[in-house]
Amino acid sequence: MKETPGGKLPLMFGRSEIHPNCRSFLMTVLTHQAGWETVENLINLFLREFDSAYDPASVLDLISATNSNPKLWQGVDKYVPRHQPDISPFRLAEDQLLVMAEYIVEEISQLEMKSTKFSITNLLGPTQPTVPKSTKAVRNGLQERAKLWLQCCQQEKDVVDHVISNLMEKKGKNPCAKKMVSQVYLEFPEIIFVENWASKAEELNFTEEEITCVLDTVSHSLITAISNTQPGKDWSKKASHEIEICLRKLAAVHPTLLVRQLPLMGTLLEGRVHLEFSAFHQQNHHIPFVVYLGLLDLMQPHVLKHFQFLKAPFILYFKLFQNYGHMKDYSSSLSRFSVLLHNLLSANPKEVKEYLSPYYNTLRELSLVKYYIDVYPLQNLLGFLVPPSMVSDLCAATPAQLKNVGVDTQTSGFVSGLADRFLQVSNHDEIIPILQDLEVFSTRNPAALYHFSEHLSPLLNSESDCCRNLAFSLIIKHVTYNPASGSSYLESVLQALQSRNSHVRDTVLERIHEFVVLCQENGEEILLKIFDLGVTANINVLAALRKSLSLLRNYSCLDGNDMNL
Repeated sequence: MKETPGGKLPLMFGRSEIHPNCRSFLMTVLTHQAGWETVENLINLFLREFDSAYDPASVLDLISATNSNPKLWQGVDKYVPRHQPDISPFRLAEDQLLVMAEYIVEEISQLEMKSTKFSITNLLGPTQPTVPKSTKAVRNGLQERAKLWLQCCQQEKDVVDHVISNLMEKKGKNPCAKKMVSQVYLEFPEIIFVENWASKAEELNFTEEEITCVLDTVSHSLITAISNTQPGKDWSKKASHEIEICLRKLAAVHPTLLVRQLPLMGTLLEGRVHLEFSAFHQQNHHIPFVVYLGLLDLMQPHVLKHFQFLKAPFILYFKLFQNYGHMKDYSSSLSRFSVLLHNLLSANPKEVKEYLSPYYNTLRELSLVKYYIDVYPLQNLLGFLVPPSMVSDLCAATPAQLKNVGVDTQTSGFVSGLADRFLQVSNHDEIIPILQDLEVFSTRNPAALYHFSEHLSPLLNSESDCCRNLAFSLIIKHVTYNPASGSSYLESVLQALQSRNSHVRDTVLERIHEFVVLCQENGEEILLKIFDLGVTANINVLAALRKSLSLLRNYSCLDGNDMNL
């Protein structure tokens, strides 16, 4: 091979309709008997530029075999940390990784062609797919190739992002290229934290038929954990709250992947709404309903594309409000539910209106209950669901007339009044009643906290314990409702940790573990600051570090493996 590569390369790596039977044997001899210089020269030759004369499967098999060759690992530590990323023993340049990605895309294209039967009838109609086994083989092959490619990228976010960007510029219209990018995201979800990748992920399509990934295991475990309700306030206020924080962060960062768990959410809500009111609340069965509804609200607009998976759980929500709504104030949940229905109605008017028509009387009765008279999203929704016999003009509204509404559309008066009160205060004692009013109001309308972020941040350094605690509690509530807002509070939290006032530091350290998870993209910076505080200032930060790492582990390592989401 080293002396006469020209004659042997076509035999081993040339494109052919029928692969010679000797290729597997020759590949084994090459990777185990040839010297490293020969193998390296071959890999450099193939990855210099994409050449359609070479069989992509054979080229990738050579890289895979070389990557797993025991000879190359002789100088590596025998016992490596369990959580160490799986990387390749040799480093490829970015242009070589791009060529390798092109070979993967070409291999996917070939496999899909082989998994389709072509006959004379195809000339007059669509292709006829073969048995599902071939489709599954394509997906399994893509999964293995994506893992191999990530190993060669050394699991480095910037390298993956740069190469994928170049690939999409070069082959962006190729559906097989999009499939590879989707699989890379499934195998390497932390790439979402790289700039511009959030928009890329939104363009990808993940169906329920896709190969599962490690993130599915995490989301499945968290969703199941919140449904395993336990009696008592300890579970409802602490354990369930921590799980909810993890789920909301997951929904904010990876909505396109968490949407795949919609059928699971609907299944886990079954068998609860038939209980008596006392048993329903004593066993905390209402918590999964509240948490799942918050996730659906947070995953908009992605969730609006999957109405077929929302029909079954929505029936349970209607029964929840119908059976228990007149006994307890569910105004916050009913407001979110109405907003979600309104947005679904705007996205798919005909189907959603037909689905909601049997529940018109239920919604109308709820609007008359004393708890829900001021739930304006419900009133707006009823305006579009009035029966044609009563008001035909409203029912004939076109989709263009329907507008998505938010939870805080009717709160402008209260928000502006509260903002004026913030500007008029002269000391911290006067601001405490304002924070208390905001805390009560934000229980039903957490979106209103967005308008007060600039007022809350400076209060973390207040000399008043009550003022500090209320401010940080509202900050945590806001970031829990909208994890993307965490960056606006990051600098203030870090400054509070560096404060010379021990009471200020203690206020932040008490709940810093929640903030670390909600701002996980900056979690390393926060944890290092806490650790540095313990070393330099001789402060006991063990409890804060332990809680933070424990909660991060519940979020990202529920399957026992380390994963930086």
